[in-house]
Amino acid sequence: MSWVFLLSCNIFDVLYLKDKTQRIFVMKTLKNQILILAILISITINAQTNAFKVEVTGKGDPVLLFPGFTCPGEVWEDTVNELSKTNECHVFTFAGFGNVPAIEKPWLSKIKEGVETYIQKNRLKNITLIGHSLGGALSLWLGSDNIVEVSKII
Repeated sequence: MSWVFLLSCNIFDVLYLKDKTQRIFVMKTLKNQILILAILISITINAQTNAFKVEVTGKGDPVLLFPGFTCPGEVWEDTVNELSKTNECHVFTFAGFGNVPAIEKPWLSKIKEGVETYIQKNRLKNITLIGHSLGGALSLWLGSDNIVEVSKII
């Protein structure tokens, strides 16, 4: 709203300015405002909608591994090497970390909703959640809401 007001004011000013120097200055300001507005619009339009990336390894009961804040899913590499011998490991990398583009806020609730959808869409049963730091908090949140059926939280 304020951008539209500023743009309209500057256009109005340009129409009534008689001094060429002032018109050039106002036009440069107007061009800068339009450029900033275009950048803001493109950021909004190009906002990532996927809250995470998942890599699946192994066969067996599903284990969902959630990393801590700022960490990519690769932090679980050694754990997955062992667990994937007997379990199907779903390793998450959250938006904004690793190579996963950021998403708009509220960030964590979107990740939680996305994980719930992921579990339901993939018909995962007898799930074990393993999380570190933020991933542990997310595991507890998922387990306490009873929206998805969780077997264990570690």
